[in-house]
Amino acid sequence: MKKIIDLIKKLALALVALVLIGAIFGRGGKESSSSSSSESEAAVEQQAQEETEEEAASEAESEAEEPEPEPEEEEPIEYVDVTVDELTAALDSNPLKAKQTYQDAHIRLTGVLNNIDSSGNYFNVNNGDQYSFDSVYCSILDDATLDKVASSSIGDTLVVCGTVTDVGEVLGYYVDVDYIE
Repeated sequence: MKKIIDLIKKLALALVALVLIGAIFGRGGKESSSSSSSESEAAVEQQAQEETEEEAASEAESEAEEPEPEPEEEEPIEYVDVTVDELTAALDSNPLKAKQTYQDAHIRLTGVLNNIDSSGNYFNVNNGDQYSFDSVYCSILDDATLDKVASSSIGDTLVVCGTVTDVGEVLGYYVDVDYIE
């Protein structure tokens, strides 16, 4: 549809340009030549309009003939089962390998809820040791996750399914949460 509109605009602009050129060059002649010039311009205008209408009709027909693409069936995401301790151990032993292994991976993380952002943007899970600094930062992206976290308490064990978006040796793992089981 946008192609049709752009085409009509271009043809209208060309038509206006032709009329202006005809008006400029047509003033210096006799009345008879200016009237024949006007008739020529009218004929050109009519022909351009007919061509525009024909092109619009043929484009509409070709768009109507093209079948709608069938929606692709999404394959179910397969989550890899991991714990906070496993992620931490991988990061401690080789940060580069941990990043290559878990970056953009879909994980099913079992951990203990140890921090909830009061704004509802994220929460953290760890291994249950209250003195541990090793935790996984989980971003809340939808209302279902927000509701689940809001109804949980610090110390509850959660199973978080999501995608690892960042792996770093200082701040650890960041996960965009798909859902909480």
